[in-house]
Amino acid sequence: MSRPDDIQGRPARRARLALAAASALAATFAGRDAAADEGRLVLGTHDPALASALSVAVSPRGLSVVELSDALLRASDVEGARRAVSVHDAIAVVWLCDDAAGAHALCFCARDGHLTIKPISVVSPLAPPDAAALALSVKVLLGPPPQPTAAPAPVVREAKSLRLESVVVTADVPSLAVELRGGARVSDGLRDRSALRVGLDGVFAPDVLGRQLGVGIEASVGPSLPSSYLVQADDLAFGLVARGQRRAGPLVLQLDLDPTVHLVSEVSGPTRHRTQLSIDALAGAVWTFGRFTAGARLGIVYVPLADAGPYPLGTEPPPLSLPPWNGEALLTFGATFLGP
Repeated sequence: MSRPDDIQGRPARRARLALAAASALAATFAGRDAAADEGRLVLGTHDPALASALSVAVSPRGLSVVELSDALLRASDVEGARRAVSVHDAIAVVWLCDDAAGAHALCFCARDGHLTIKPISVVSPLAPPDAAALALSVKVLLGPPPQPTAAPAPVVREAKSLRLESVVVTADVPSLAVELRGGARVSDGLRDRSALRVGLDGVFAPDVLGRQLGVGIEASVGPSLPSSYLVQADDLAFGLVARGQRRAGPLVLQLDLDPTVHLVSEVSGPTRHRTQLSIDALAGAVWTFGRFTAGARLGIVYVPLADAGPYPLGTEPPPLSLPPWNGEALLTFGATFLGP
C-alpha cells in the first residue's frame, strides 16, 4: 500500500515535471525564432572586397556568404542563379552583371526566383567604398529580418535605380576587339626611308582563358622597302594574331606574336610577284573608354628567308624581297563588342 506522504507528494512532482517540459518547449521555439533568418547568401562574382563587405553587412542576421566556383557574368545567367539558390539552400544570389543593353548592373535573384536589376557605374575589382555601398543595397533588397511575432517580410518586387559614382572606373580587358591600325615601317639598312602602313585586325579573347589570351587575324597594306633602291613594290600582308593581354590600371598591356604572309608586287616595269613569310612581334598598350579603345604599338618584323643585300647600284635588280629586319610603329583605334 502507498504511504500517505507519497500520495500527497505526487501532485507536486507532476507539477514540477510539467513546468520543466513547458520550459524546454519554450526554449526550443525561442531558439527557432532566433535562427529564423540563418542561412546563406550566394555571391556569383569573384571580388574579395565585395565578399568582405557583404559578410559584414549580413552577419548580424546570421547569414553567411558563399562564393560560386563558376562566376555569373550577365543578367541572362539568372537560370544559373536559380539553380544555385536550390543547391545551396540560399536566401538569395547576388552578382555584378551586364544587362541586355550591355550596361553594368547589380543582379539580385531572390529565393523565389524573382530577378531584380539595379544599374550601377562601378565594376570589379571594387574599391572598398564601392563594395560597402553595394553591400548596403543588397541588405536593402533582402528586406527587414523576420520578427517572431510578425508576418514574414514581403518579397521585394520593385526597386528604384541606384547609381553609384566612382572617381576611377576600371573595366575588364576586351573580349572581342576590332582595330584600325596605321603607322610607319623602317627597314634595317634603309633608315633614311620609311613606308606608310595601314591595316585592320580582329582578336577574340574568350572568358574561359580569363580574357588574357586571344587569337585573331590581321591584314595590312603599304609600300614595300625592298633590299634594292632600284625596285619599287607594294606589300599586301595577311597574318594570324596570338595575343596576351593584362590590365594595368587604366591601360591594357598587350603583346602580339604574328606569323604573316607577304605578297610583294613590283609597281614599275614588268609585273613581278613574290610571297614571303615573316614573324612579327609587337608590344603596346591600349586605353579603353566605354566600348572603344585607342593605343600604340612598337615592334619588329623579321623575314627569315630574305635575300642578302645590299646590291650595287646599276646592277640587275634582284628578285623581290623584303629586308631581313624591319621596325614598325603603329597607332590603333578600335571597338569592343563582347567586352569589357
